[in-house]
Amino acid sequence: MTLGRVLPSLLLGLELFAVSAAPSLLWGDDAELQRIAITGETRAIGQSSAASHLLWQVIASAFVRWTTWLPIDAAGRVTLVSAVAASAATVPVALTIRDVGRLAGLSPWGQVIGSAIGTVAFSLGHTFWLLASRPDAYTIQTALLALATWFAVRAVGSPAPWLWWPAIAAVVVITVTNHAMVLASAPGLALLAVGGVRGRKQLIGFGGIAFAIGSASLVVAWLVGFPIGALVTTLGRYRPQLPRPSDPVAWLAFLVYQFPISLAFAWWGIKCLSRRVLIVFISFLLLYIGTVFLVMFPALYIRDQYIFYLPSYVPVAVVIGIGAGWVVENPPRWVRVRGRWLALSLVAMACAPVVVYPLAAAVAGPIATRLAPARALPGRDPVWYYLWPPKTGYTGARDYVTAAFGALPRGAVVVADWLPYQPMRYVQAIEGGRPDVRLEMINAGEGRQMTFLKGQPEGTPLFLADISPPPYYEIDDIRACFDVDAVGVVYRLQRRLGC
Repeated sequence: MTLGRVLPSLLLGLELFAVSAAPSLLWGDDAELQRIAITGETRAIGQSSAASHLLWQVIASAFVRWTTWLPIDAAGRVTLVSAVAASAATVPVALTIRDVGRLAGLSPWGQVIGSAIGTVAFSLGHTFWLLASRPDAYTIQTALLALATWFAVRAVGSPAPWLWWPAIAAVVVITVTNHAMVLASAPGLALLAVGGVRGRKQLIGFGGIAFAIGSASLVVAWLVGFPIGALVTTLGRYRPQLPRPSDPVAWLAFLVYQFPISLAFAWWGIKCLSRRVLIVFISFLLLYIGTVFLVMFPALYIRDQYIFYLPSYVPVAVVIGIGAGWVVENPPRWVRVRGRWLALSLVAMACAPVVVYPLAAAVAGPIATRLAPARALPGRDPVWYYLWPPKTGYTGARDYVTAAFGALPRGAVVVADWLPYQPMRYVQAIEGGRPDVRLEMINAGEGRQMTFLKGQPEGTPLFLADISPPPYYEIDDIRACFDVDAVGVVYRLQRRLGC
């Protein structure tokens, strides 16, 4: 399978992800990323350190400047970066499955079918598809990890594996500038890279090359001003916490939801790899376990914890592809179809998410909100928003800001939590909307919202962006001191006498 044969899948992936991408403004972290990609602000993003997302920001800022000719707004163009990166990620995934299949002794037909099925399963995986539809740094991260994995697999099958080592190390170093979580995959990549080593001299050479590239990278990082100190501090602060009781359940639910039917092929993939190329199997197991361990034993629990499982789905997709290729070549006795009909059946099974996701969004709301609690906002049903990955035509956040700014009187002060605050700030900072409105991002806790509201001068028009209960708004305390009246999508506060 040459790159020319992979090109059609690349274009199909680009079409899928481009159509799925949100066309405009989104909520919370997404809106913040859309804003800083345009303004070029250098700052910590959400809960990340100052050393995170820097590669993404450079690429996204350049992309927004170079694509003004596209018929979508700037926020939508930032999101399109995720779609392009997601499409690019499918190429090394397909090539990795092809090359691992060759090492495992699959026929060219098995390699082709395995690559097709594994790549389709990966592309339609819930988290990958969802993040390809929103602005984030993780599809670029996944593309780079998949590229490093392919290079490492090439090293295994090469008579001169050291020729691939500089490329592997360089990709890992570049990926660190995007997010340090790639370091969880480093043991698996290293074992895979030395899988074809013959003798101690080559092994020492691997260590020397890695050390040389690492040292050179530190010098370059220092010269260009990369915040090495922030990265080291972040890594040094890592103190793993024990998993919560729900974490193993969530891990399994997320894994099955990514590959609702095609995950079954992983059984044959495991059998094939463990019997024929044990070093590759162990390396892929390390790739998977490294990421899962990092998520299961995090330094900080966050609401969107499921996102960080994404790197682990790269080795799973490869194993699924190998398993599918194995089944096509060695159909179980109970399988009644053979040849092309079997291959088409397996492809259809890999496409199951297209049916499963909307069905799950329609019927599995209570279960989903327990595994990954999310909050309803005007124009955003949390179950559909998260369980159905595409954001085609979604304008809920922009509609909210338009309605909110249209309802606010001149000189209004709005207290908002993170999610609605960021799209409103985007419209103010990027589009110049309602500069007279004062936005205050204050989350509930320790009476901070009440202290601020009570400290405003008499006669100031005070508003809340939403009235969700804690941890968003101190709504019970606020109601004890203010009358709360809905004005469209925002809420006006009228101070009571004696408060």
